[in-house]
Amino acid sequence: NLSFEEIYATIYSEDSEYYRCKALSEDNGKILVRFIDYGNTETKSLKEILDLPQSLKKYPPSAAKVFLLDTASVSNQKENQAILEDALLGQKIQISLEVVNGNKLAKVYIDNKRMDLKFVDMNMNEEEGVFQDLTLPVDEIVKGSVVYVEDTSAVWFTPAAVQGSLDDLMKRLEVASSSLNKVPNPQEDRVYGARFSADQVIYRCVLKRKDEKITAHFIDFGNSEDKSEDDFMELPHELKSIPAAATKLNLKDCELDEYKIEDLLASDDVEVVTGKDGFATFYRERVQLLPKKVDKVCVYSDCRTFVVKCSTKFSTTGYILQMRIVKCSYFTLF
Repeated sequence: NLSFEEIYATIYSEDSEYYRCKALSEDNGKILVRFIDYGNTETKSLKEILDLPQSLKKYPPSAAKVFLLDTASVSNQKENQAILEDALLGQKIQISLEVVNGNKLAKVYIDNKRMDLKFVDMNMNEEEGVFQDLTLPVDEIVKGSVVYVEDTSAVWFTPAAVQGSLDDLMKRLEVASSSLNKVPNPQEDRVYGARFSADQVIYRCVLKRKDEKITAHFIDFGNSEDKSEDDFMELPHELKSIPAAATKLNLKDCELDEYKIEDLLASDDVEVVTGKDGFATFYRERVQLLPKKVDKVCVYSDCRTFVVKCSTKFSTTGYILQMRIVKCSYFTLF
């Protein structure tokens, strides 16, 4: 007699090994079981489910199901699961649980740093091929890499959690490149393929028009270049529907030119915090990377105290703010 409370054993189809399991449901002789030490499920027949000695039943399950706070509203489709697997499988993670509307939801950490998963959402737009942007959470630390410096006021950033999916996307584009056809009438803000002139590799892009000028904006890296309508190629639906892998981040009051910005941020181990004002601050090993212009230096009349006011608040991050005093006079610095 099958019990939904008992622990049994059954063979996992992918490796033909026995694992402990529990029955979840039964329908016309088909039994859905969960492998309690790993969390995955399979459908079995009754004869494939075996009883276990009590000595193997007494151990508690080695895996526990947790609901992720950042992906609570994300659709449970294969593409989203693939992004999560790229980001989490094989990682040593920590979780913290908090109660939201009566439900226990988990935040994920790696090396004690909060991992952002809010952008793990590959819901298809109702209108096929419409560009889907990537956004980062506000006032939270996101690890990744700067893939393009647009100018002294903006850079393009790819979160580490989507890098594996981007690598897979580029491989799929390479395989499909020989069979892609030109778009007869390309539309603005639709996702297409186009070759980047510097390496002649096909990348995803959206078409932008300004007056008579046509531009391809490469959505997974942030750069753009002028094109003609004949340069745009139709992509398969599964390649068009994936959201952009890079997002534009605005810099505030950066004193460096774009070449120095690129030198400082050219790494895959930077961290970024996007503030409520829409501006981003970059760190490496908890030290701010890009110096900001100081608003003012005030000296009080006792000539012993000075105040440096900076343009951005960092109290929510716990990170080190690098400042420099631009003018000192008529007082002693203690």
